Amino acid sequence: MYYLSDFLLNVIFASYRILNVLPKLPYYAIDLFIMLMPTIGYLDMVRMMIISKSSAAFNFTTVSILLLAHGLKIFYFFLNPYAINVFGQSISQFCVAIFMTFFKFKFEETTHGKSYSIVDESEESTDDFNDTSQNLKNINHIKRIKSKITKKIITADIKNYSKKISQHYSKSYNKRKNGKKGTNSNYCAQFWSSLFSVFNIYHAKTFSEFITALISIALLIFLAIQVNCYTFSEQTTIHIIGIIANLVESMISFPMFYKIVFKRTVSHISTLLVLQFVSGDMMKLCFYIYSHTPISFIAGSCLQMCIDTILFISFVQLKFLSPKLVSSTKFLISDATSESSHDVSFSTEEHFSSQENFEHEVLVPFEEEDEYEEDKFEEDECEAFIPVP
Repeated sequence: MYYLSDFLLNVIFASYRILNVLPKLPYYAIDLFIMLMPTIGYLDMVRMMIISKSSAAFNFTTVSILLLAHGLKIFYFFLNPYAINVFGQSISQFCVAIFMTFFKFKFEETTHGKSYSIVDESEESTDDFNDTSQNLKNINHIKRIKSKITKKIITADIKNYSKKISQHYSKSYNKRKNGKKGTNSNYCAQFWSSLFSVFNIYHAKTFSEFITALISIALLIFLAIQVNCYTFSEQTTIHIIGIIANLVESMISFPMFYKIVFKRTVSHISTLLVLQFVSGDMMKLCFYIYSHTPISFIAGSCLQMCIDTILFISFVQLKFLSPKLVSSTKFLISDATSESSHDVSFSTEEHFSSQENFEHEVLVPFEEEDEYEEDKFEEDECEAFIPVP
């Protein structure tokens, strides 16, 4: 009886709390939308990667900027708490960056497997081609080409082998000359290169290597923050972290800015992400001013908005205005190529007609000889037959 009454009291208390929360549900939904809104463009990039089953839309520089900027903002929140909505945006974008890298490594493994299968199929097709080439009439020409290729390959192999021998003897000579100092320097170089590879995200070949590099960098940043807190004051360390985080975040559109503005290409770029950059900067600036976030956040948002407006104008120009110019140039090129193709077709017709005449001149006499042998014509007709050379 006691347990039943306790259970009923807990149910009543929980229902009372739910009823108190229900009027605030729209506000919670708006807060959740604000937290997840900056991730819409990056999720669209993930969608493009899943549809194409390739990592062509992935940009390692953008992901590294996302991880560094929002990782520093997460550290900043624990040292100096700010608006919970902005903190939620940092967590969501940090998680989306990890999510994008997961799909990047996943699709890279599949594409590598496909490339190996394509190489095997190409080798099989070359073998089939070599078998069928024996039945062609230009066997001598093919043999000449093969002999030239083999000569080039042999000369290249000899050069590479001689280079390797010279490098080997030079290394052995340097080792003898330097002695123990050379071996110690090699060990030191290997140690520092292996240590640097642990912290280098760009050299990661699998997702697990990427995560280990990310954790090691996070620990290194945490140690640097602790050292700065002991050497300098805690308040100056907080300001430095905030300035660096917002400056790095303002550079988040630089890879796309370089690709669109300088390289003048819009391939593998999400239109939704470009729209998110422009609209998100305006809303983010208003939200930072309204929620009384630190000044470094507002200054970084203003800088990012200036960069993204230039990016948006260039993207619209390339995506929607340049196709008209491209179509007009294609029309002119098609007119020019049609004339050249007419000349080429005329020359190819002459070539094939000459080949047919050659085959007729060569093959007809042998067919006539077979007919003479089978039908056994008279001797006068056989003597009259003269085969064409």
